[in-house]
Amino acid sequence: MASVTIKHTKRMGRAFVSTKRIAKGTVILECQATGNSVVLLDHLVGERCDVCLADTATKPCGRPACAAVLCATCKRSTQHASVCGAASREPVLVRSLLRLAAAERADGAVAKQLDALENHHDAYGPERRDAFKAAAARAASYCGGDARRLARHAAAFESNEFGVSETNRWRHAPLELGEESVGCGLFAAAAPANHSCAPNCDPVVVIEAGRAPVLRLIARAAIAPGQQVFIAYVPLYAPGEERRASLRDTYLFDCACARCRAERRDGTPAAAVQRAMAGRLCACGGLLRRPACFRCGRRGRPTRAHAAAAADLGRALAAVHGDGSAAAFDALERCDAAAAPYLHAFHALRHASRVARLGGAVLRGDGVKEAAAAVGKSLRRAQIGDEFAPWLETVRALSSSPKRRRIV
Repeated sequence: MASVTIKHTKRMGRAFVSTKRIAKGTVILECQATGNSVVLLDHLVGERCDVCLADTATKPCGRPACAAVLCATCKRSTQHASVCGAASREPVLVRSLLRLAAAERADGAVAKQLDALENHHDAYGPERRDAFKAAAARAASYCGGDARRLARHAAAFESNEFGVSETNRWRHAPLELGEESVGCGLFAAAAPANHSCAPNCDPVVVIEAGRAPVLRLIARAAIAPGQQVFIAYVPLYAPGEERRASLRDTYLFDCACARCRAERRDGTPAAAVQRAMAGRLCACGGLLRRPACFRCGRRGRPTRAHAAAAADLGRALAAVHGDGSAAAFDALERCDAAAAPYLHAFHALRHASRVARLGGAVLRGDGVKEAAAAVGKSLRRAQIGDEFAPWLETVRALSSSPKRRRIV
């Protein structure tokens, strides 16, 4: 960390502050998970290596009742031992606590790292504290650890965990910009990085077969000497109120970053677009070209042609999300063209269609780098950054009911 130092700030507590100019793309920090605490999400246990999290050739652990699989390199590692057997089927938090408990017993430095983390345990509400207590009790039943200490570790995990995603996973996650969430874990060395909804740094967890996941903090813009290093704790595409509510719920603070202040003053970028196109777009955000908005029904009812175009496009998106085949992408392109006379270019389904088709380009081998650049260009052109997540929820709703003929 030659380019940053840790300082105490009055408003945010510990913080990373740059000691010299940091160029865009610079790796500010690289560290491994505290206590080998990175674990797979529940639904991926048995699908990916339980230690390195890689989607590679694996074999079952082989021990009684163990659901985990391991790659050839990690099969020789001892890191899986703490969650082997029946514990492999426990939820994420319990498995992480078992990893941390084992690491504490083996290395006193891990205990010091955990004690230095802000855990907010006593500030959480009774329901959250009960959940921590229950997870700690489950972990203690396996490892015989101190349940009260484990409950505080659970709160620290809630307050400080980093998500682990694998990029360029278009076949699995075409509507998530090709990024698939695969796990989470504690990286205590990166904990001083505070939040901003307009961050100057990205946390990236590197997954490589046979190696423990590594977190890198990478500058997404030039950082001047004396500036604080910020990352995002919540999805940046979420609307402002949703972002701030999530931060209050999990991290117990009210965000007052530059972006949040600007949104409270001027509205969101998408709202600015709507104001600029007044008369053509519905104020509720439905963005249907004519004659009315599907979301609120304003200015009359949609025609049958509108409803059919939207329903067909929704089903085509659901098919792409389900199998990612070449035929599904071809059908999506046809349905998108058929919907063009009826749905505005900024409409939720049409925007999701563009993103999914970029995923199709990657599957055809057109180039991951080029498709990623096109995604970024598409988002900047449409100016719908913080509206993107709710639009994907619309598509997910259609995916769960593929035979539905109307959008409600």
